Amino acid sequence: GLDGGYGQVCVIGWAIDDGPVRTLDVPDLKPDSERAVIAAWFALLTPGTLIGHNIIGFDIPFLWHRSIVLGIRPPSWFPRDVKPWGTEVFDTMTQWAGARNRISMEKLGRILRVPRQVPVGGADVWALVQAGRMADVVAHCEDDVTRTRAIWRRMVFA
Repeated sequence: GLDGGYGQVCVIGWAIDDGPVRTLDVPDLKPDSERAVIAAWFALLTPGTLIGHNIIGFDIPFLWHRSIVLGIRPPSWFPRDVKPWGTEVFDTMTQWAGARNRISMEKLGRILRVPRQVPVGGADVWALVQAGRMADVVAHCEDDVTRTRAIWRRMVFA
């Protein structure tokens, strides 16, 4: 599930500036459903700095690989080979731990007092998908977006 060549996007969550957290999720695990969610998300994106936790190491490469597998052309501005020092992405993990080190969002959230509001972690996601508990997966995704925004704000003193 963590390899973009074989895994699958089930939910995508995002927020723009101070706007609400939004999600798109698949109604089933068929490739056409995944394709529709990724294509819809790409259509909703506008150029700007992407912010995430481990977005350089996981999210961007995973989405790039899924796009290739499914035949979806990402927006021309969507980053592909992101450098930690670039301005197109702000990766909270990399900014905190450095380019060669790691820190989980769970640990960074504890350090910065940004608690998890949903008792679901990333390791639980696939089991929840398999059990048909997409509402719990969506809630986890929304919580991750909310926490990432709060962590980012702490890190940039916003």
